[in-house]
Amino acid sequence: MMKANLPRLMRPRSVAVIGASENAARIGGRPIRYLLDAGFEGPIYPVNPNYQTVQGLTSYASLRDVPGPVDMAIIALPAVPAMAAIRDCAAKQVGGAVLFSADFAEAGAEGRARQDELSQILREAGIALLGPNCLGAFNVAHRFYASFSAIFESGFPQGGDAGIISQSGGFGSHLAKIALQRGVKVGQWLTTGNEAGIDVGMGIEWLASQPDIRIIMAYAEGVHARETLVDGLEAARRAGKPVLFMKSGTSAVGAAAAQTHTAAMSGSDAVFSGMLEQYGAVRIPHTEAMVDAAYLLQRAPRPRGNRVGLISISGAVGVQMADTAAQCGLEVPPLPDAAQAALKAINPYAATRNPVDVTAQAFNNLDLVRDNLDVVLRQEGLDALVAFFTVTAGSKSIAPKLSQILSPLPRQYPDKPMVLCIVADPETVARYEAAGFAVFEDQYRAVSALGVMARLRPAPASALPMPDFAAAAAALRRHDGTEFSGKAVLAALGINVPKGGVASDSGRAVGIALEAGLPVAVKIHSATILHKSDVGGVALNLATPDAVAAAASGMLDRFGGAVLVEKMAPKAAEVILGFQHDAELGPIAMIGIGGVQAEIYQDVACRLAPVSAAEALRALHSLRGRRIFEGFRGLPAADLPALATMIERLSLFFAAHAAEIDSLEINPVRVLAPGQGAIACDAVLLRR
Repeated sequence: MMKANLPRLMRPRSVAVIGASENAARIGGRPIRYLLDAGFEGPIYPVNPNYQTVQGLTSYASLRDVPGPVDMAIIALPAVPAMAAIRDCAAKQVGGAVLFSADFAEAGAEGRARQDELSQILREAGIALLGPNCLGAFNVAHRFYASFSAIFESGFPQGGDAGIISQSGGFGSHLAKIALQRGVKVGQWLTTGNEAGIDVGMGIEWLASQPDIRIIMAYAEGVHARETLVDGLEAARRAGKPVLFMKSGTSAVGAAAAQTHTAAMSGSDAVFSGMLEQYGAVRIPHTEAMVDAAYLLQRAPRPRGNRVGLISISGAVGVQMADTAAQCGLEVPPLPDAAQAALKAINPYAATRNPVDVTAQAFNNLDLVRDNLDVVLRQEGLDALVAFFTVTAGSKSIAPKLSQILSPLPRQYPDKPMVLCIVADPETVARYEAAGFAVFEDQYRAVSALGVMARLRPAPASALPMPDFAAAAAALRRHDGTEFSGKAVLAALGINVPKGGVASDSGRAVGIALEAGLPVAVKIHSATILHKSDVGGVALNLATPDAVAAAASGMLDRFGGAVLVEKMAPKAAEVILGFQHDAELGPIAMIGIGGVQAEIYQDVACRLAPVSAAEALRALHSLRGRRIFEGFRGLPAADLPALATMIERLSLFFAAHAAEIDSLEINPVRVLAPGQGAIACDAVLLRR
C-alpha cells in the first residue's frame, strides 16, 4: 500500500502543510513559499489554528477541516503533535506525507516506541511517508517541492534524468546542490530519514519506474529491509538504469555514528559491496566521484568495454592517466602499428604507443588535433577516449575554433565516450559540451568517472531452480555438530565429500583407511573443537597403515572420543565457501581463495544468498587470486562450472533453511580438473 501511494506523494494534486508558518524562512513556511514560487498547480492548504491566512492562502485549524481531498501532507511539527497529525492523515485518507520532525528512533527508547507506533499507523493506512527526521522531496516536472532545504533559495533545478534518493536529508541536500553546480541535471529527489515508511530500496524502485529518470544516485548509512533494497536494485537492473550507490559506516567509528544519526545499524561492508555488484550497481566512495560519474553518464554514451585511449600534451600526465586507469579497472592497450604510424605522420614529435603524447606541437594546426583524436577513435580495440589539453584548449584564442573543428567526432563515433580535460571559464566549457564532449578539469577525476561507467555493465538475470531438499533437511535435523555429521548433510545435497568414517580405536581407523583408499587424513571427531589444526588435531597424507594407526592412537590418547578418517583429495586449487547471516542483509555467501592461509589473504567475494551459478562464476572471476584456477605451479586448471553449481546448491539450501542454520563453512573445497568436479574436504556446520 505504501509503494502504491508513491505517485500521490511524488506527483500530488493537492498538498496540505501542517504546522504552516507565515514566516517563509521557518521550517513550516519554506515549503509553502517554494510551492508558490515554483508554480505548483494544485491547491495548497496551510494548517495552523493560530492563523486565518498563511502567505496569502486560507489557513485551516486542522487537517480534518480542509474541504477537499488531500493527496499529500507536509508535517512541520514536533514529534508529539506530529503523531496526532499522522492520525488525521490516516482519517482523511491522505496518500503520502513528509515528516520533518526529529525525536523518533534516533533519540532513544521513547523515540523508538514512538516510531514503532508511527510505522503501525502507516502500514494500516497505506501512507507513503518520507521520514521522520528527513528533508522531504522534490519533483521538478511536477513543480513540487516538499522541503525546507535552503538549496532552492538560489533558484529551482531545471529538471533532468538523474534521480537522488538519500537516507540523510542533510547529505541528500548537499549532494543535490553539488550535483547541480557540476551540471548534473536532477529531476527528482527523495530523502527517507529514519524510514518509518518509505526506505531507500523503495525509493530506488520508484525512480527505476519513472520514464523521465535514467540515472539513480543513492546514499545510505544502513539497511532496514533487505527485501525492499533487493527489489529496488532488481527493478533498476531490469530497467537498465545505472545505480550509483554511496554507503557510509564502513569504519568502526562511522558505523557507531550511523546508529545515532538515522537509527541505522551498519552491517558488513564487504557484503554490501558484493550485493551491489550482484545486482549491477556500482559502489561510489565519495561525493565528488558520485557527481562526476552522474555527469559523465549524462554527457556520454556507455562504453562497450573497458579499453581506453589516452591522449595528452604532457607525457607526465599521460603516465598519470595510465596509472589511474589501471587502478580503476580500465585497460590501456598499445595502439596497432598502423595507427602509430598514422600518428607519427601527423606529428613526428608524438609518442604514439598509448598513452599518446601529442606534445604542444599539435596545436600549431588545430585540424591536426582533430586528426590525432580521429586516429585513436577509429581503433576497434578501444572503447573510450580521454584527452588532456589543459589550459591550451581552454584559451579564448583557441577554444572557439577548436570546439567547432572537433564537433563532428561525437557524431562520427556515437558509441564511444569522449572526455576532454581542459581548464577554462564556464562559457568555454559549455561550448565543448555543446559539441558533444564531457569536460573535466582534473585528469584523475575524468579517468575515474570513466572507470565507474565501464563497471556499469548490467549483471545478467539468472533464474534459480527449486530443488528438492527433503533428504538434506532430514540430515540437518540429525546433525550433531561434528564434521562427519555436517558432511552427511552435504552428501544429501549432492555435494562430493571424501570417503571415510568414524573410528573409536586405531584398528578400526586402519580398516576405514584401507576401505577408503590410502593416503588418508585423520582428524579429531568432535562437536566442540571447530578448528582442529589449531590444536594438533589433523594429520594429512598418511600413506601407510602404520602411519594411520600412530596418528589415530595419538589423537585418541590426547582427546579421547573418536577420530574421523577420510581419503585425501587430489591436489588442486583450494576455495573457501562460507554461508552466514549478515546483521543487515540476512543470508549471505562468501566465496574466496581457501586453505589454511584464507584468513591472511582475505581474498573473498560476498553475495546475497541464494546465488545463481552464473553469479557465482562472476564472483570467482572477481577474486585477486583467480589465476590459481587457470592451472598454477603444477595444479590442474579448475572445474569452475562444477564449483559454481556447488555454490548455487549450497546457497539455495542455506537460504531455505536460514532459520535452522547459523553458519556453514567449507574450507578447503578442492576444485579438480575440468569435468572432475569439486570436493568439500572440511566442513563446519552450526545450527541456530
